[in-house]
Parts: sequence; structure tokens; C-alpha cells
Amino acid sequence: MLKDIIFEEQPYLANVYPGDTREIGIIFCIDKAEVEYFNLGVNPIFRETYILGNVNVKEKGYYITESCIRMAEEDI
Repeated sequence: MLKDIIFEEQPYLANVYPGDTREIGIIFCIDKAEVEYFNLGVNPIFRETYILGNVNVKEKGYYITESCIRMAEEDI
């Protein structure tokens, strides 16, 4: 059983899940993910994107186009 193999390879889990409580654990696998990490406690703010598996990272941010500039000039 996969759960037994995991507990054999990670013996510290016996402290986290003593006795029969190991049966409440759910085993899952994340094979594709995009995680964005922010550290707001530093200056400047640190931001990093990490990927797991074959994932295309989506570009973040905004684009200022001529249309935006014209609209801003009309508001002046």
C-alpha cells in the first residue's frame, strides 16, 4: 500500500500521525502548478513565480496602449 511506503520512507510522520490517525491522511499528487510567492516584508517587495511540471507561466501586469494615453489626455 502506498501509504505504508510513504511512512517507511518518512519516519517522522509517525509523530505527526500516531497510531490509527495515519488513516485520515489523504495522499495526492500535484504534477502541474504555478505558484506565485510574495514577500511583503522586504523592500522592494519580492515576487517570484515557480512552476511545477509542464506549465506555461502567464505574463502578469498591464499594458499601456495609445488608446489609454489618448483617454488620459482627454481627461486633462
